[in-house]
Amino acid sequence: MTDKTELQHLPRLQVVLSDTSPIRSGIVARGLKEARTLFPADAEAAKTPEEEYEIGCNYILGDKVEKNGALAAMWLRRAARRDHVIAQYLLGNIYYQNIIGVEQSKEKARLWFGKAAEHGFPPAQLAVGTMYTSGIGCEQDYIKAEVWIRKAAEQGESYAQSSLGVFYQNGQGVSKDPQKAAFWYRKAADQDNVGAQFILGTMYDGGEGVSQDAAESAKWYRKAADQGYDLAQCALGRCYSDGHGVDQDEAQALIWFRKAADQGNETAQSYLDVAKETE
Repeated sequence: MTDKTELQHLPRLQVVLSDTSPIRSGIVARGLKEARTLFPADAEAAKTPEEEYEIGCNYILGDKVEKNGALAAMWLRRAARRDHVIAQYLLGNIYYQNIIGVEQSKEKARLWFGKAAEHGFPPAQLAVGTMYTSGIGCEQDYIKAEVWIRKAAEQGESYAQSSLGVFYQNGQGVSKDPQKAAFWYRKAADQDNVGAQFILGTMYDGGEGVSQDAAESAKWYRKAADQGYDLAQCALGRCYSDGHGVDQDEAQALIWFRKAADQGNETAQSYLDVAKETE
């Protein structure tokens, strides 16, 4: 049996179909012959939604059966129509990504994400909110987007918490409120959401929604930089170069500028070029 909490770690709006995929560990591998024996096509009543979901996943992964997108989608639809929440969410991903040979349809993706979202599944709620934010598969509607993203955020979904921070920071779907923006960014940042950590650093840097605090700013830049985020690495390099929130240290500044520049960050490269000219 697949625990739906395992699926919460799926990358947003995509499905990883590899041996290390979070869905992989919960799938009961069955050969095609065995599956047909256990679940003959004319024995609909004998199949549970979970069994239908597992068969669909087997066809996606090609585990002891030949990969077959059409059959995968068929079995997942059967489970999804019987309110199997993860099947609904997975089906939404399949239609969104145009994977396993199933024709892409953002409208169908929105439909299946919506069904899973209505069951309270946070990643699906985030997906629906994201689609309303971008106007993908539906008309753009920040108010509806905020409603769904808030539902996911309140259940601890870090990407949703970060998105809600964006809404409050920009006044999208809600009244602009820097303090509430900082509140939601911090919730996401505390879960190691790298984007939220960086933005929180900028807010402390500029005193937006929080008291200006250079040391706190540098702290959050470092957390994001340690995760490899080039914008944070560049910002941390600047902190060391200027002695902003940390002791001035040109050697450390160059280390962080190089890390960012190695990822193609042009601002960091500019700092390195200037440093080279002044040697």
